[in-house]
Amino acid sequence: MELLVLSFVAGILTVLAPCILPLLPVIIGGSLADKSIVRPIVITASLAVSVVVFTLLLKATTAFIEIPQMFWTYFSGGIILLFALSLLFPFTWAKLTHGLVPSKFSIKEKGEKLLYTESKKGGLVPMILMGAALGPVFASCSPTYFLILGTVLPASFGLGLLYLVVYALGLSLVMFLIAFAGQKMFAKISNISDPRGPFKKGLGILFLFVALAILTGVDKKIEAAILDTGFNISNFEQQLLDKTVSTDTRTTLIDMHDTNYNKAYFAGGCFWCVEADFEKYRGIKAVTSGYMGKGVENPTYENHEGHREAVEVLYDPTVIGYQDLVEFFFRNHDPTDAGGSFYDRGFAYTSAIYPMSDEEEKIAQAVMADLTARAVFPKPIVTAIERDAIFWSAEEYHQDYKKKNPLHYELYRKGSGREDFINKLNQNDGQ
Repeated sequence: MELLVLSFVAGILTVLAPCILPLLPVIIGGSLADKSIVRPIVITASLAVSVVVFTLLLKATTAFIEIPQMFWTYFSGGIILLFALSLLFPFTWAKLTHGLVPSKFSIKEKGEKLLYTESKKGGLVPMILMGAALGPVFASCSPTYFLILGTVLPASFGLGLLYLVVYALGLSLVMFLIAFAGQKMFAKISNISDPRGPFKKGLGILFLFVALAILTGVDKKIEAAILDTGFNISNFEQQLLDKTVSTDTRTTLIDMHDTNYNKAYFAGGCFWCVEADFEKYRGIKAVTSGYMGKGVENPTYENHEGHREAVEVLYDPTVIGYQDLVEFFFRNHDPTDAGGSFYDRGFAYTSAIYPMSDEEEKIAQAVMADLTARAVFPKPIVTAIERDAIFWSAEEYHQDYKKKNPLHYELYRKGSGREDFINKLNQNDGQ
């Protein structure tokens, strides 16, 4: 019940987050096209449905995994661009979409009549398209959204869908209130519905900028710039989430229907990167970032003395074996650096494997011996193999960091040299 309420609150708070940037001008601008209350209702409702549908299709399933994200970017940006052109060139748009049949009236007279009719008639389809177009490029900054997507949906589709719908309702409700308020503010403009008036031209220019920003990726750069200023409502939501949903609850959700999974533990430098790499591997159910070692109890990011940044990998042993995981682990970090990992220095970023049994320890040793014999790495492997260490989950804002902060993650991964190292390693090793 707590997560249900939090899902609604999270949807409301998302409106204040930088990641919502492309949605606001389209929702507000589209609602101002005329004075009817139907417009903001239909547009925001279409947005809510689109967010739920495309979240399920693009992020919770593999149904469209072969379709590149760029396609959806062009899809959404293209639809908004068409709206912009229809507002900037209404007469031409009317001719293209409806045609002008010969009659006793001149082309100009028929065009004027058609424009007047269309401006009064409106239509549900354009409103629905306006709201739905943003679903494929919707990128939430909400920690609760990612908890639903990464933990609840895999455990229980019905429960996850309920939380996702409630989240979308919170988001669309605030969007509607903002759009409705804006509509009331501009209600006194006499020519607001004039298809050739300055107001519609202004909306067309606004839509044009939004479409170009989406198509060129400028919207993501603006989002990153805002985040760099330190403004991020997600931090406040994270505090609510930490108080509402405990780690034990998340673990229970993961194991709700799936009890035949094993756990493996690895430390390979920055846990953001190690987590992201394991999540894309076959047979992996879930990956949790955390701290592992024998130092202080309840370690935090600010104080984890005696612990390394590590990950807990929940995997299906019928699909992938422990040896596969160990081999994958070595191919995705630098195990020869005794002082840290790339430009992250210190014990917390050193390489380690934490076997949970004698058999796993033997497997780890055998893989290391094989890599050494084949001279896969130019320097000796220094990865530690440690038993009896304790794993502690990291703070929620560290979980699924790549999904929550994709731009910052990519800049970090490439800037640190990790990406180039792994690419060259796998090319040389024939992987």
